[in-house]
Amino acid sequence: MTQASPKPVTSDDVARALAGRVQGDVLTDRFSRSAYATAACIYRIPPLAVVVPKTADDVAETVRAAARLGISVTARGAGSGLAGQALGGGIVIDFTKYMNRVLAVDVAGRCVRVQPGAVTGKVNEALAPHGLMLGPDPSSEPFCTIGGNLGNNASGARGIRYGSFREHVAALDVVLADGSQVRLESVEADSPAYRELADRGDLLGRIVTGTRQVLDEHADLIRANRPYTSKHSAGYNLFDVLDGGRFDLTRLVTGSEGTLAIVVEATIRMVEKPRERASLLLWFADLEKAGEAVRPILDLGPAACEVMERRFLDIVRADGSVPEKYLPPEADTVLLVEQLSNSRAENEAFIRRVRQRVVDDLGLAFGCIEAYDPAEQERLWLVRKRAVQILQRLPGPKRITPFVEDVSVPPDRLVEYIRGIREICGRHGVEAAIYGHAGDSNLHARPILDTRRAEDVAKMQAIADDVAALVVRLGGTVSCEHGDGLTRSGYLELQFGPDLYRAMADVKRVWDPAGLLNPGKIITQERHVHLDDLRMGPDFALQPTGEAFDRERWAAELVRCHGCGTCRGFCPVYKVTGDEAATPRGKANLLREILSGGLDLADLDAEKMREVARLCYNCKSCLVECPSRVDVPGLVLLHKEHLASRGGLTLAERQMLNVRTMGRAGSAAAPVSNWVLGWGPARWLMEKLGGVSRTAAMPRFGRPRLKEGTDADADAAPTDAARADAAPTDAARADAVADAAVDATGAGRKVAYFAGCFELFNEPPIGRSALAVLDALGCRVFIPEQRCCGIPRISAGDAAGAMRDMRFNLDVLAPLAEAGYAIVSGCPSCVLTLTEDYPEMAEGDDRARLVAKATRDVHALVDEITAGRAAPPDVSADSSWRTRRLAYHAPCHLRAAGRGDLPRRLLERLLGIRFVLANAECCGMGGTYGLKAQNAPVSEAIAQPVLDRIRESGAEAVVTSCGMCRTQLAHGTGLPVVHPMEVLADALAGTERAGEAAVRRA
Repeated sequence: MTQASPKPVTSDDVARALAGRVQGDVLTDRFSRSAYATAACIYRIPPLAVVVPKTADDVAETVRAAARLGISVTARGAGSGLAGQALGGGIVIDFTKYMNRVLAVDVAGRCVRVQPGAVTGKVNEALAPHGLMLGPDPSSEPFCTIGGNLGNNASGARGIRYGSFREHVAALDVVLADGSQVRLESVEADSPAYRELADRGDLLGRIVTGTRQVLDEHADLIRANRPYTSKHSAGYNLFDVLDGGRFDLTRLVTGSEGTLAIVVEATIRMVEKPRERASLLLWFADLEKAGEAVRPILDLGPAACEVMERRFLDIVRADGSVPEKYLPPEADTVLLVEQLSNSRAENEAFIRRVRQRVVDDLGLAFGCIEAYDPAEQERLWLVRKRAVQILQRLPGPKRITPFVEDVSVPPDRLVEYIRGIREICGRHGVEAAIYGHAGDSNLHARPILDTRRAEDVAKMQAIADDVAALVVRLGGTVSCEHGDGLTRSGYLELQFGPDLYRAMADVKRVWDPAGLLNPGKIITQERHVHLDDLRMGPDFALQPTGEAFDRERWAAELVRCHGCGTCRGFCPVYKVTGDEAATPRGKANLLREILSGGLDLADLDAEKMREVARLCYNCKSCLVECPSRVDVPGLVLLHKEHLASRGGLTLAERQMLNVRTMGRAGSAAAPVSNWVLGWGPARWLMEKLGGVSRTAAMPRFGRPRLKEGTDADADAAPTDAARADAAPTDAARADAVADAAVDATGAGRKVAYFAGCFELFNEPPIGRSALAVLDALGCRVFIPEQRCCGIPRISAGDAAGAMRDMRFNLDVLAPLAEAGYAIVSGCPSCVLTLTEDYPEMAEGDDRARLVAKATRDVHALVDEITAGRAAPPDVSADSSWRTRRLAYHAPCHLRAAGRGDLPRRLLERLLGIRFVLANAECCGMGGTYGLKAQNAPVSEAIAQPVLDRIRESGAEAVVTSCGMCRTQLAHGTGLPVVHPMEVLADALAGTERAGEAAVRRA
């Protein structure tokens, strides 16, 4: 009689096993599991459950429950691992939401205690006031976690100075495979402390004795197989557990990717933070000369030495975003060298020695650029950073694919390795970009492939096999700082030989007898790159929806997010909620899962997906910060359109979209309307009936409002000239164009001022200030009839309503644009909508492109006009703005347009103002998002750090362009908050007369 197969464990089984046992979150719904199915790698493995622990006891309970159920446990930090080590089919533990604190900073002892979910950059922020920092500096520092750094044994560009995390760990508190909690730290080998550990009758005792037995039995084998590289993280680090007469299991756990134990607290040694930095960019005519220069540079003791080869540089040159002076055409390879110290003189002496040695004495480099100023250094390092971003933005279908990107070879074989991988990729007909840390010969080669093509997947295995063989032949290592994971574990036996690899497997069995902890990583039966579980393999396809998702532009956007996790460092909603689904990555993953069949197409309408859609308020920070520039806001807006078309907007939400109607009525009723908004019972009623938060900052209404449809030279009706311009003949068009070109300094320039709802109905003085400034600069201003630009409706998904407003505005603005008018606005959201959203919404309508091309931000226009004049405009010498302590806030939509800092720089240039603070973080209002009662707690939490910084700066007033930002900041700080045009109008010579004239005209 055959025995029945055991029933597979389900997500419900996990939920029952953990019910009442953990304080944190247990996520078993299909959406959460899909959000955690991918990371920054090429794989997709949905877990059965996600546990978000609050305490180490939660982790221990989770491990014990997994042991009872016989399923795996995978620890996860930011999900920024490139090798698939953060994915698992059992329980995934996400430390980032709750266990993310810096627990203690011991300045005297130079140690910091942290939880595994602490973001590396935040730890460094906590250490900076003490003049200290973490030594290793992974490039993902703004969002990667300490737990992930320990799992990978992360290092970074300055690894030749500071090494990797393994060298800086003082102690680790861990949960073992049986759920026991223990502390690991260095002890003297064979000391009483060691014997006490070995004599314990628990799992830790067996680990100590078992690990020591493996080390003693294979001592010769271990010595013989240590990689000949300064940095390595392949396999288990048996090489340093017994070192200098000490027995240190932290050296083994660091770099083990959560396969031996799960870290719940770490004590890490800190280093002094250097006060000065200097950089040197060296140009080489060929790769061999660059390779020959590495050793002489290393002998001089740099902090960093980065290499970029020809293909990498060609990508940067083709993009055109880096000035040619940094990358002359004859440069085949460049080295970027950095020195850190407490003395600029010391740094200058070092740079002179490198230049003398490499350029003058050896004649290897044909030129260089030195940088001591922080801004110039940033420009030099931008060469490297920009190229990586450009690589990640390749339009597809072929994209850079990480699977052989973390090898290291001995420095004297660096050129041989680069030549070898070029030959391998060329042989398989694949392009690759190569860059990395020349100082420790850690190369990040990125072949450009399409994993949806079976032939490219076959090439992946061939390239991975050939690269591994090349690395081993050169005495290198297949993993340095990105981990073995699923991509490189299959090559560890090739690297270390079968005997030593078996010894590593013995260590795994000692620590984790049941194989519960992150199985398939490091110890595996595979002997090639893992090609199952590809996120987008040959069977990947998007399901047709009959909606905009099917259009080529959006279908391509759905697959562009590679999951790097950068968005965890800037998404304002995620930074408050800590929920993976709140990240742009999470939203993109969920939409891709639905549209590719991982979830059902009907799930687009699920309540959970409605909640996810509400987590995005279209701040567009993604478009600024995302390395791949994935338009996640656009994808979410498509989803909101889908929901709105199916009744997804409540009555209260629909009412809040009637911005113009409410604004007109509120302005007409001011100041009574403002009194009502401040009356407690009215706010209570608004919250109950309209969903408007009682505590939210409410914009006030103003009067008299600006009049639309009037020429700036008329009191009421448009002049004949304005009418002619608004509906010009061909001759008038020609005259208008010629007239607009007469004076490049702006005199006589024709401007159609798109005031936007806020300036029309809430803050008319801002519009009058803008008119005064434009008048003083010689512009002829026309205020056209207009409707709301549509941004509130667009952000809510009300496509039909937004289209109605857009068509009206295009009917008015397109003829003005044809007549040579610049369409100008002081509202960042209006400008972004006219320039970015209208062409997308009005596909095929040439008028939208015409209007977009003619539309200008008022700050940009003023900057252009004043920059074109021989002397700046006269400003009042006694303007109070020159002496007041001002803070500047960059609105999200102005940053999204690439002009976030322009108003500040404009005021500094024209008025000599020096701001005490320049804030570039979202204040949390997000248009009407912060007004809604359901969003108020999140909005307020997003705002709090911004408000605290402004108050702590000692600012007497705040300057910002966005109306809703002004509302939030004034409410939260109690300070005056003004538009840059108000500051400039007040300071311009003759402003009072110009302002009075502008008031009369409007």
